[in-house]
Amino acid sequence: MGCGWSLPSRSREAKSTTSPSTEGLLSTSLSVQLYKAKVKSHIDPRGFVPLDALDKLLTEEAIKSELIRAGVANITPHLLRYVLEHAKKIFAILVMTGNVELIERVLLDGLEDVHLPIEIDRGIARPYDHDSDNLSTNKRWTIFQDQTLESMVFCEYQWRFLAPVFTEHGYKYFLHMECPLPFVDGKRMMGGERFSHHSRVYKACIHEAHRQWGNSEGPYVAIKELPLGNSSEYNAEARTLKKLSKLAHPHLIKCLATYQRGHNYCFIFHWAEGGNLRQFWAQQDRVSRDMELIQWALLQMKGLADGLKVLHNFSLQENCRHGDLKPENILRFLKADSSGLGRLVLSDLGSATFHEERTQSRTRGTGVGYGTLRYEPPEARKERNRPRSRRYDVWSTGCIFLEFTIWLLYGWDDLEWFNQELDRYWLDEGDSVRVHPNVLGYIEGMKNDPRCPRGSALGDLLQAIQGRLLVPEHGNEFENEDISTWTTDSNRSVPEIESDVGVNTIRADSKELDMILGGIIHRLNGDPGYAFKEEGWVEAKGRRLDRILKQRQRSMISLPISHWQDNQAAEQGEPQL
Repeated sequence: MGCGWSLPSRSREAKSTTSPSTEGLLSTSLSVQLYKAKVKSHIDPRGFVPLDALDKLLTEEAIKSELIRAGVANITPHLLRYVLEHAKKIFAILVMTGNVELIERVLLDGLEDVHLPIEIDRGIARPYDHDSDNLSTNKRWTIFQDQTLESMVFCEYQWRFLAPVFTEHGYKYFLHMECPLPFVDGKRMMGGERFSHHSRVYKACIHEAHRQWGNSEGPYVAIKELPLGNSSEYNAEARTLKKLSKLAHPHLIKCLATYQRGHNYCFIFHWAEGGNLRQFWAQQDRVSRDMELIQWALLQMKGLADGLKVLHNFSLQENCRHGDLKPENILRFLKADSSGLGRLVLSDLGSATFHEERTQSRTRGTGVGYGTLRYEPPEARKERNRPRSRRYDVWSTGCIFLEFTIWLLYGWDDLEWFNQELDRYWLDEGDSVRVHPNVLGYIEGMKNDPRCPRGSALGDLLQAIQGRLLVPEHGNEFENEDISTWTTDSNRSVPEIESDVGVNTIRADSKELDMILGGIIHRLNGDPGYAFKEEGWVEAKGRRLDRILKQRQRSMISLPISHWQDNQAAEQGEPQL
């Protein structure tokens, strides 16, 4: 089918003799206005007439005027109401094709806008099934039985009026391959395309008349497109995202809609104007290291921890894990955040996996892609085809929070240096694994930094990362449900960090992770100095992360690496963490 707006000259010869001899396809005022109302779609070459333009142009007066011009004799209130309430698109198509007089047959046959698109074969019009490109066998109309050319042109022009409207209550849309997409504003799409190993994501603006959800995050959306023909992955991801959309958590991404058009499978999300967390670290490195920044960072960590807890405990019947947490999958939304720094949100939830049974009772592996190597926990080395617990995500979160802390203290260059020094956070020693000694060395050195001493917010965070998150032993998913290493003071509603947390304990789950951050935020709210003491930052000016390990290596040259942590604890006169 062509995309032009003009008809062959033969169509004017087929026009009813009741029409004025000067009337052609674009001779009427309404048809000219409909032609000018077409909007270019910047995702594909198809144009469309926006719904608000159609409503504005097709008033009762305009419809009546066109009916008179076409020689329709019996213009009843019922006919006018039928067009206004049920057949605006059909009437507009008839105006554009110069066949307005057929509207009476449309009324008699009961054809309405909801039946579009239609295909006409040997004079018989039939609609498409709502979820496929197959023609329905349940409905048919004979409006165009004697109008071969008009029927062909009608089918061609109908697509201009069929751009979908994405609603708050709709979710999964099946679109015919000829259906235009209501994505506009090509200028803002420059440089707005991102690729991953299994999809591409590009930026677009849905025409305001074709989106019916709030604008709290702005008009721009992210379109995630899967590889051509990948229907099984699309259906699985669509089901997962629909379930998770019920959570409505401010730190979990929400899928606004999904659609299939031909062999293209896509998901629509709000566009994160602030990019992802790694981009934030790289691009905002000059932001002032002050109390506001530290408080914002800790609050965002708490929000992410809470989002992970909600994700992990989806319902009594099902639990869910993310499986691919990394800074690139944490987006920064700038709207609806008073700090100006944005709100961090866990994304790529389509890769999340639901389980209806407890982890230890499953015998088959998850069967989905694996997390980025750098952020995978130690158990990933031997559990490629085995069930994966939710504590997998907790290890990844510990890696991300440690990198976040490095960025806060030392900046982007030192974080990049740290990332280049090791490709993962643990060492494989055959029968066992351990946290990479360089990671432990950096953490211990950072704990001696005057900006994060023991009893400070960043100091407590580092202690929790080392003692509860980056713990190789992940244990049984459903054992150790009680949080034995955290206690609640009678005057507090959140846990405090105990000094005897051992590094050989079972890794925390997401509930404990959330409680840890909750304790830090609780104390922060009562004591702003807990997050930031200016004298410590003045004293630490010019400190570099790359010097920490060298200094520790020089001071501990005679000790095996495995004794570093014991030595550090002894020097401080504290129990080992």
